[in-house]
Amino acid sequence: MAINHIAGLSRGGNGNQTVSGAQQTGTNEPAVQVQLAASTTNQLVAVAFTVASLLSIWITVDQTTTLKTNSTSSPANTFTLSPLAPFFWQASSGISCPFSADVSAIYLTSGTTLTNVAMSLLKA
Repeated sequence: MAINHIAGLSRGGNGNQTVSGAQQTGTNEPAVQVQLAASTTNQLVAVAFTVASLLSIWITVDQTTTLKTNSTSSPANTFTLSPLAPFFWQASSGISCPFSADVSAIYLTSGTTLTNVAMSLLKA
């Protein structure tokens, strides 16, 4: 069954507004919601995907959060996620995948406040 991820962006300023959108279609849509206790370090989240199969990813957090892939001591990638600024990527964007290696696990670290994390992936 085909699953669509549709993203829309708008920009406005000086009386002008631009709206753009993109759609990505895949067959597998893992979604994860995690609540991190204050001062959590490297909580394992069971998410795995190959770079080749990833078509779209959307991650939101309500507190600043660090995301590491594959290892806590020598991660393949490390991202600092900010509240109100979704981490978003689609294969159809023409921009290279932000993950440099296949992901076997994700590790999350929160700050001093309870943190809510939501992830939605679309895979081929």
